Amino acid sequence: TWREFVPSNYDPSKKYPLVVSLHGGASHKAPIRFAWAYIAEREGFLVLYPQCLREGVTWNVWSDYGREDGIPDDIRYIDELIAQMKEKYSVDEERIYIQGQSMGDMMTTTYILERGNIFAAAAPLSGPTGPSRFLDDEGNIKYGPKYRLPVIRTHGSEDLSIPLGKRKLSGNAAIANNHVTPPDVRRSKMEVHQLVNMYIWRMKNGCEKLPKLSVRGRYNVVSYPQDEGYDFIYYIVEGG
Repeated sequence: TWREFVPSNYDPSKKYPLVVSLHGGASHKAPIRFAWAYIAEREGFLVLYPQCLREGVTWNVWSDYGREDGIPDDIRYIDELIAQMKEKYSVDEERIYIQGQSMGDMMTTTYILERGNIFAAAAPLSGPTGPSRFLDDEGNIKYGPKYRLPVIRTHGSEDLSIPLGKRKLSGNAAIANNHVTPPDVRRSKMEVHQLVNMYIWRMKNGCEKLPKLSVRGRYNVVSYPQDEGYDFIYYIVEGG
């Protein structure tokens, strides 16, 4: 199942942007993710809310889950839903965007590594992604984006630390879940989940210029510009 939002003034003779919003794990299902609809009604764009195919497991992004576990191909699933939206509505193919939170971030990241060419930009939020997926033992990229894409990653300093492929919470994750974040836990979260995502997109997009920094209270932005518009932006909320 999935949800579609269409603004009330929809006119099929016009082209409309499309936002694909991927929900988080377990209890975070598509029907409760309505926040985009309020903005879409005001600004005039379409929203697609895919619902994961396997109840209680959500998106197929873990390295220790595979076809032998009976989990469907979620990349193909999202492919087909986007294709259906383009057939059903007047979608501006130059303005398709994807966003996801927590495990929805992980599925967004998994998807844009393969399908970055169909999007205008992506905005993953707060999800964990382990470096073993991307880097070899020497730190070289073994699996990265196929296409350049403007990306903004958002993290809070209180985000959980759950290494890719671990089905149970680690000790660090339990500490983080109790809103206690010692310096070593915070550094682990940065190194394991966030820096590797920054690295692969900066390299793929060719962001070679010095970053621009903005600090406004709890809100910190590091922007890596690229001449042709393939920027990478890292946004972190202290205490978020």
